[in-house]
Amino acid sequence: MTYINEAKTRYEIVTEKLEEEVLLLPVAGKLPPIRSLMDRFGVSQATLDRSLRDLCKQGVLKRVSGRGYFRSAASTDSKPLRIDFCYFLAKDEINNSLNSMITNFLQQEMYRRGCLTSVLVYGNFDGLPRFQDLIMQNKPDALILMGCMNVTFLHMLRTQKIPCLQLYPNCIEKSAVSYLIDNHAAMQQIVDHLLQLGHRRIALLHGQGCGGWEMLDQQERIDSYYDALRAQNLPISGHLVRFGGFSRESGYEAAYELLRSHSRPTAIIGNDYNAPGIYQAAKELGLKIPEDLSVVGFDGLPQCQLMHPTLTTLDICWQDTMRQLTDHAIRMAKSGSLDCDVVRTAVALKPGESSGAVPENYQIES
Repeated sequence: MTYINEAKTRYEIVTEKLEEEVLLLPVAGKLPPIRSLMDRFGVSQATLDRSLRDLCKQGVLKRVSGRGYFRSAASTDSKPLRIDFCYFLAKDEINNSLNSMITNFLQQEMYRRGCLTSVLVYGNFDGLPRFQDLIMQNKPDALILMGCMNVTFLHMLRTQKIPCLQLYPNCIEKSAVSYLIDNHAAMQQIVDHLLQLGHRRIALLHGQGCGGWEMLDQQERIDSYYDALRAQNLPISGHLVRFGGFSRESGYEAAYELLRSHSRPTAIIGNDYNAPGIYQAAKELGLKIPEDLSVVGFDGLPQCQLMHPTLTTLDICWQDTMRQLTDHAIRMAKSGSLDCDVVRTAVALKPGESSGAVPENYQIES
């Protein structure tokens, strides 16, 4: 299993920057001298040589002994890579803020890297033939799937020798690459943050089962929530774990029922979509945030900063993930390799004003 918790290596950065520079040259245009490139990028000759060799193998550069490196004529003749992006979501779910940002960012990254891309929606869920027709109409060099829930589709792509990467999948197949949020680390960060503030009665409003979907991501968060509480020897109550969905309305309904109970929580973990509903329920019940109730979201969306008070949230670092995913997809498309891996992506808690110390007069039930 791979964890993405660090920036790109110097070699990866240099290779990417060099390729961008080469493609700005005319055919047969010469790169600056090696020493000049080493000084500019601040890397050793060994690192630079590795990047240059890779670009030569890809046909971007041509080395002329004793003269240097030149842009290859093949770099203009080669057909641009096509890397398509397919959602396994109902069409009305495509337009939520995170999915929209992911789509736009991915398209921009592919364009910047000189790749063709189409956004496809498999929203009818009417079997393998329909999916195969949808994918094969463009004959992509690689494919990124978001929310895939059927390993049969992955097997079909492998049979067709189409390199495939999964983003936030609902099923994991050993013969494919899957990029998933590190939900265990995420929930551990959230619970640790609340424990440091003195909270012991912490509720979770999850999205599992929303729209009839069984979501791997949501189940991992539920399991990790229980694990984090057990690790601290805190009491576990099913009463504190409820469906909160991904809307203001569903968040309000779940939070209102929790907060009007005699043994209400002092903190609620929700998501950035249902957090406004939690705020609304607290206000109607005369509870102040964070004085009486702490709230933590999940995803790190920009609108968290527009809430009052600003929402403490778990940033899933989706932009870094999209860059990593783009690089990985391009490497697989160029080589035709059918990689297999589970990649856990970085997460980071972003403290806001919605989480504070547990109320001094709150009594924890034994």
